[in-house]
Amino acid sequence: MATRLLALAFCTVFLLGASVVKEPSETLTVKDSEHPEALVNTRPDATDLRMTITTPKGDLKKGEECEVKVEIYNPSAYIEIVYMPALTVAPAFVPDKKNLRVDEYGPPMVFGRMSAKDERLNYVVLMGGDSYARTYRWTPPDSGQVSFRAVYLNRKNGEEIGVKAWTGELRSESKHLRISAQ
Repeated sequence: MATRLLALAFCTVFLLGASVVKEPSETLTVKDSEHPEALVNTRPDATDLRMTITTPKGDLKKGEECEVKVEIYNPSAYIEIVYMPALTVAPAFVPDKKNLRVDEYGPPMVFGRMSAKDERLNYVVLMGGDSYARTYRWTPPDSGQVSFRAVYLNRKNGEEIGVKAWTGELRSESKHLRISAQ
């Protein structure tokens, strides 16, 4: 009889514990195993985040796909929270042609990340030394030159999900790359 009561009590406690564990939290917490109360940058007017653009070395060729990497780096001791859909990249293409039709190359292309339906999935936590990087592929449509312009423009501070994301703007532009006809 005592064994049955003990087994029943164990099962009850186990089921209650399992139901508590499987419910996700509605907030995002930033806790580091070594520093449980790590400092999050909440300064609305300042950040130490740095943004860089890495492009192929040398000239590009018309019609050959190239890769461009954009990286947001956190060099500080503070934790920075980045809203990923706030990063966009646009190739600034200038063709060699003199007489262009208005729609010859179509509208300017802009790369970005779609936002997830669950807002908690749109944020990334950058500890000191961490980075968030995205790689984009672009095919030059003609000969000329191009530079890539990256903009991180965040207006979402994360309060709706319980985080403190930095709001503001970072800009970076790559060097000009030459595009040859072949």
